Amino acid sequence: MKIGIFGGSFNPPHKMHKNIVSQLIKKGYIDKAIVVPTADKYNKSYLLKGEDRYNMVKQIFKDDKKVEVSPFEIEGRLYTINTLNYFKSIYPKADIYFICGTDNLADFASWQSYKEILENYKLLVIARDSNDFDKEIKKFDEYRDHIKLAKINPRVVSSTTIREEIIKHGYTEKLKDYLYVDTINYLKKINLKEYWK
Repeated sequence: MKIGIFGGSFNPPHKMHKNIVSQLIKKGYIDKAIVVPTADKYNKSYLLKGEDRYNMVKQIFKDDKKVEVSPFEIEGRLYTINTLNYFKSIYPKADIYFICGTDNLADFASWQSYKEILENYKLLVIARDSNDFDKEIKKFDEYRDHIKLAKINPRVVSSTTIREEIIKHGYTEKLKDYLYVDTINYLKKINLKEYWK
C-alpha cells in the first residue's frame, strides 16, 4: 500500500487541497491519503486555531473513504520526521510518501532531519512547472530515487488570497470558486473576519 501524508496549515482548507488528493489517488500515485493540519505553533501569520482547521479539513473529506484526517500535529508535534515515523509505526508495511510542493523542495535541506526523511521515506512533489522540479531535485542527487514528480494539474488557489478576499469584501459569491459551502459556513460561525483583523 502507498500512503501519502499531506501536511499543511489549511488556513483555510480549499478546493485545491481536495483536488490534489483526489488526483493523486485517481492516478495511482497513492492508495490512501492522510491529511495532517499543522500545529498552532507553526510559524505562519493569521493562523486559525488547530481545532478549527482540523474540523474544516474533516468536513471537506468527510465522504472520501480513502482519506483520513489526523489531529497528530495539532496536538503539539512540530516536525515532519515525527509525523512520518508515527504513521510508519501504524502502517509498517506501507510505502510512506510525503506530499509537498516544489516550494517545499527548494528549502527542504533546512528541515529538521531532512536526510533521515529522504533515506527512509519518499517525497511526492506537486509542481506548477516541471522545470522547477528539475532545478530543485539537482540538490538531492543521492536521493533522486526517493523523490518523485506527480504529474497532476492542480488548480492554483492561494489561502492568502482567500483570507484577503474575506477581510476586504466579506463572504461574497466569489468565495464559492475556492471554498466549499460547508467551509464558508464554518468560517462565518467562528467570526473569521474579526479573528483576522
